[in-house]
Amino acid sequence: MSTHVIPVESPIDAMYLIHHALRAEAAHVERLVSQLQEGGTLQPFRHAFYRWTIALAYHADTEDTYMTALL
Repeated sequence: MSTHVIPVESPIDAMYLIHHALRAEAAHVERLVSQLQEGGTLQPFRHAFYRWTIALAYHADTEDTYMTALL
């Protein structure tokens, strides 16, 4: 785990942190998929995937509203 702190001086600086968190969550979901076993429960995967998709959709909507409009 990195201890490097990135200064956030403007809203665009937060994009790196948000994208890093979304990639980390996606990697977690991929790990859960790789650990699935035939006949096993999908519940941990479903929970993690749902949480990741909600965060991703919220981020995309917010980015479209506040960032894309400025372009």
